[in-house]
Amino acid sequence: MTVIAANWTQTGAALGGDSGAFEDGGNLKMLTADPKVFKFDAMLAGVAGSFRVINLVGRAEVKDVFGLRDYLQKEITGDSGEWSVLCATKDGLFEIADDFSVIHYREPYASIGAGNAFATGALSALSALEGLSPKDRVQLALSASGKHSTMCAPPFKIFQIFFEGAV
Repeated sequence: MTVIAANWTQTGAALGGDSGAFEDGGNLKMLTADPKVFKFDAMLAGVAGSFRVINLVGRAEVKDVFGLRDYLQKEITGDSGEWSVLCATKDGLFEIADDFSVIHYREPYASIGAGNAFATGALSALSALEGLSPKDRVQLALSASGKHSTMCAPPFKIFQIFFEGAV
């Protein structure tokens, strides 16, 4: 149970996540010291769901979304529960689902995890406002999720990347 949110522009992207660790059913909430979001060379990635998958993504040595999907498909054997990975690259925002399918989002924003409805709604509204950076939008969306969802918790960790050759 978590929230991972991302915002993409032609010049760069930001992706962030919460620090909650929850028991199934939400009766117990703890804070994890393990990050759920990661910065690779030209890609940001965040994981909702299985801490096994979070650990695998954190150790991955990949350069793109499909490389990460292939790595996870090779490493995950048996049932790892429900999980998904949100990625930001120069080509846009992608989600790797627990069936190893890859979704390329048309919108310049996306979120995953139990708090995603709050984050996606906030990102949708914030996308109409000028003057906010992707990092600002992600911070505000995560804050909205943390305030209104019982299944995500601050502190939030946010990474950003800037795309080479972007104007």
